[in-house]
Amino acid sequence: MYEAGLPLGDLPPPDLHWATTSLLQKAADSKAVAIRKETRWKFIVHLCAS
Repeated sequence: MYEAGLPLGDLPPPDLHWATTSLLQKAADSKAVAIRKETRWKFIVHLCAS
């Protein structure tokens, strides 16, 4: 417990906040890559099917 006039959990430590932001960014990047790959795959299948 620390008493700084703020309720605990109101402000996360800066390094924790940075780590969370970094993880969210990585997750967003990998999701974008996955969507791109899936779109390319569907396009190739579409070309082969026509």
